[in-house]
Amino acid sequence: MAKLLNAFFLVFAVVMIAVVGFGDPGAVSRAVNDFFGWAPNPPVEARMVAPEQAAELRALVAGIDEADIAAEIVRFAAFGSRVPGYAGERQARDYVRQRFEALGLEDVQSEAFKVAVPID
Repeated sequence: MAKLLNAFFLVFAVVMIAVVGFGDPGAVSRAVNDFFGWAPNPPVEARMVAPEQAAELRALVAGIDEADIAAEIVRFAAFGSRVPGYAGERQARDYVRQRFEALGLEDVQSEAFKVAVPID
């Protein structure tokens, strides 16, 4: 009985590989779904954000241009090394805090932690 069952599964596997390999996998899926009476779920309209939030985000993004981004990068890079313990690290921290507050973010916090630093 075990040999017969193994032979059945082997033949079934070969037939399935041949059908999917040489046929249309979509047609196979539809035929299996029809045979068992299965139906795929209808598509659902999904949004990452509400339409009002999307409009607000689009307006915010419209106010940003390439020159502003380039200026921020140049300004931030001018702080020098941002390795912990160097002056550039403190300048960058203070600058980011100031920019967050200027953008209207509330409850801006920072956390200190110990880290090994280079000694010049």
